[in-house]
Amino acid sequence: MTGCLEAITFPDMDIPFSTKSFLGVFEAYNQTIWYMHIIGYIAAITSIYAIYKEKSWSHPFTGIMLSVFWLWTGIVYHHLFFSRINQLAPFFGALFVVHGIIILIESLRGQLQFGFKIDISNIIGFIFIFYSMLIYPILSFTIGHRFPASPFFPLTPCPLTIFTFGIFLQVRGLLRWYIWIIPFLWSIVGFSAALE
Repeated sequence: MTGCLEAITFPDMDIPFSTKSFLGVFEAYNQTIWYMHIIGYIAAITSIYAIYKEKSWSHPFTGIMLSVFWLWTGIVYHHLFFSRINQLAPFFGALFVVHGIIILIESLRGQLQFGFKIDISNIIGFIFIFYSMLIYPILSFTIGHRFPASPFFPLTPCPLTIFTFGIFLQVRGLLRWYIWIIPFLWSIVGFSAALE
């Protein structure tokens, strides 16, 4: 068991595929869309810079970027690749698409206003962001999951979910409760899988 969110079905259910086939999905996926990871990294770094510098365009840019990440992961990763070995992948993909749409709507409504300040929320958020972008791939490499046969930021569910929490913690004010539901549920199920 890899302990990664993408490997889950539901708690207390046996994983219906081997680790080898699971990593094989990553290999096929990453080899096909490797250039999108580069674009994703550039977009994420640009977003972090804009938030830190408090650029006015950081709000729509970051919200739309995050929405695209969730939509892409739901449609391309879950529906087109992960569904080859897990019959529940289309369900997971639908959840990711719904969350991507929620983020897009909230962004277009101006509900996602980002800003940097020295407080516990921002600091924890940047730790999440740093972990998803740098520590996560290093840990994957350390335990033997070498690219392309590994989950990779930002277009696979595990690092994307961690990154999303980090970005949400950069929002000024309170986010609406429903924007937390899907990432939170995904994290709970993933944590349960990691304990097996």
